[in-house]
Amino acid sequence: MKAQPPILLSVSLAVALSFVLKADDAWIDRSPHKVAFLTANNIRLHYLDWGGRGETILFLHGLGDTAHIFDDLAPQFTNQFRVLGLTCRGHGQSDKPETGYDTATLVEDVGQFLDALKIERAILVGHSWAGDQLTRFAGEHPGRVIKLVYLDAAYDRAGLPEIHKQLPPELAPAKSDMESLDSFRRWVSRMSFWSEAWEANLREMMVFSPDGKILREAKPSRATRLLMQGTIESRPDYTKIRSPALNIAVVGFSSRVSDFFKTLPDSTRTNAEVSFSRVRQFQQQQIDRFRKEIPNGRVIVFTNTDHHCFIEREAEVRREMREFLSDTGSRRPKISFPPPVDLEIPLAPAPVKANGKQWLVYELHITSFFTNILELTRVEVLRDGGKKPLDSYQDEELTTRIAHAGLWATDPTLPVDQPDKRIIGPGRRAVMYLLISFDSVADIPKNLRHRLYFKPTAISASDNEDVVEGSPIAVDRKAPLVLGAPLRGEGWVAVRGPSNDSGHRRASVVVGGKARIPQRFAIDWSRIDADGRTYHRDLATNANWLSNNANSLSYGAEVLAVANAVVADVKDGIPENEWGPDKRAVPITVDNVAGNYVILDLGKGNFALYAHLQPKSIRVRIGQKVRRGQVLALLGNSGHSDGPHLHFHVANGNSFLRAEGVPYVFESFEVQGQLGNWKPPSTAKADKRRREIPIDNAVVRFPQ
Repeated sequence: MKAQPPILLSVSLAVALSFVLKADDAWIDRSPHKVAFLTANNIRLHYLDWGGRGETILFLHGLGDTAHIFDDLAPQFTNQFRVLGLTCRGHGQSDKPETGYDTATLVEDVGQFLDALKIERAILVGHSWAGDQLTRFAGEHPGRVIKLVYLDAAYDRAGLPEIHKQLPPELAPAKSDMESLDSFRRWVSRMSFWSEAWEANLREMMVFSPDGKILREAKPSRATRLLMQGTIESRPDYTKIRSPALNIAVVGFSSRVSDFFKTLPDSTRTNAEVSFSRVRQFQQQQIDRFRKEIPNGRVIVFTNTDHHCFIEREAEVRREMREFLSDTGSRRPKISFPPPVDLEIPLAPAPVKANGKQWLVYELHITSFFTNILELTRVEVLRDGGKKPLDSYQDEELTTRIAHAGLWATDPTLPVDQPDKRIIGPGRRAVMYLLISFDSVADIPKNLRHRLYFKPTAISASDNEDVVEGSPIAVDRKAPLVLGAPLRGEGWVAVRGPSNDSGHRRASVVVGGKARIPQRFAIDWSRIDADGRTYHRDLATNANWLSNNANSLSYGAEVLAVANAVVADVKDGIPENEWGPDKRAVPITVDNVAGNYVILDLGKGNFALYAHLQPKSIRVRIGQKVRRGQVLALLGNSGHSDGPHLHFHVANGNSFLRAEGVPYVFESFEVQGQLGNWKPPSTAKADKRRREIPIDNAVVRFPQ
């Protein structure tokens, strides 16, 4: 049997075996359903009825399965809904006529099935191949659809045959796995997750001998071949969908498949990873299309999960479905409220000139006080009193500006199975990082407003987006500090410098019971030569170059006072690291993260901070007055540092971590180029900048 791609069919035997005969054993189907049949569209259809009251949920299975595949999931919804599962033509105990396996006919089957049961409107839940039926039914009969739930089902399958050919044959069961029901159970458990629903489903599709042996593997019937042809030819059009839609999508394979392939030879693993990568790329493309064509649709992504995600991840699928189905429109609550979110801007934005523009750099904290998830769809920034947004963010532009609050100990706090950062969980906080650019200071408004749009919730007044608008925030129009150069000479790269997505920009630090961004405008200064190298010597003749800090072009440079100031704090005596992230001389703590450092009091609550200095090179003491341009110490590699560089920033407190980073500009410097597109300095006219801050990865020359 050939391996089946998880996005077209399950890695299962069901598609290949087509006779109905129960094995002669004591197994009992314990799912609390009634088995029934009715005639619709001139064929006899088998269906399961789990009972319940309320709006109707109709479950539609994937290619090769039957309604029994929902035996575990479906009964979980009978407390709020009437729950049915239909076995489509060509499957299980439903009729298998010679024709009628195109999507249009299957959709007509569904419509007449609902008519026969006198069901006017329903919630349709479809797995895999059934997604085509959901999409077409919703487009042709919008008045009959309450909501749609796609269970790894929203795909355009036209490109699948080619992907299918590239999948490794090891995904399919071996001959020994097909000898009996027991051996097949073991294979499914090895590659996926066995369940009572799987058992009931496969017993509808297999031929057994009295002792439990699988008598034969039937070739795909004419019905199965036509069904596969029909789904490949069906081209979903999501733009016609008018009902709310939830897409629970899978990217990748079950973790058990990955574990299995780790036991295979290297060449097999390499080939498998290439084909798996193509599948993941295809899956992501389909998710992106769904989001684009159904902008108000909701997408939940599971990674490293089986195609039958509702079996492997039943609890999570059940939770997401319940949240989505919590209000079907006919049970709108008597009291409605906008989303309960708290909006806070911890530090008022202040202008700073960068790359010829005036920037406002700040954060918007969005904290949910809701007991269910909230999905942010759009954010607008407006002038106070203005109607047209200064900036508007949605889709990818919104996602890239959001991070979820939390300390990364080893992994991101946002679950890998829920990569959509626009979704804010109960009691969780999302931080939106904003950088708004203006041509001049005169263009900057005195106040800013922020308008947030959320998908409707169970307490919304309608099915339209909910809008939350925060109070106006005053812009701090005070001019930034003007400083002298912290270093001399050319080739200095502003590593992790000012931008909206650098490591410094997004480094929230929680110390002393408060979250701050001390490094909001921080720069790690590292030197390169005309060839873009950071080291002195030829690596070919210097095998131990990384162990010697002196090989760095930056190491030992004189670090200068940026203003007339008073030394506020000094730390010395921390030994230096070797180059590399795993070469720390001492364990890193809050107290030594900056290594050897100097802090200057610039006056009016502003402090200049210099970190990672050479031990025993500091030439000043606490309380000493210094002059602009005076040598403070030598550049080194101490503390939380992977290589020689100078960390520099300005904050509103005498602390590296217990203060907010504030904007500053340098009196003058020249831009020599950009690190990502670096070329040796030419003899052309210098790009001189005055009272600006260099942007991320700019290569600059400071006055000698």
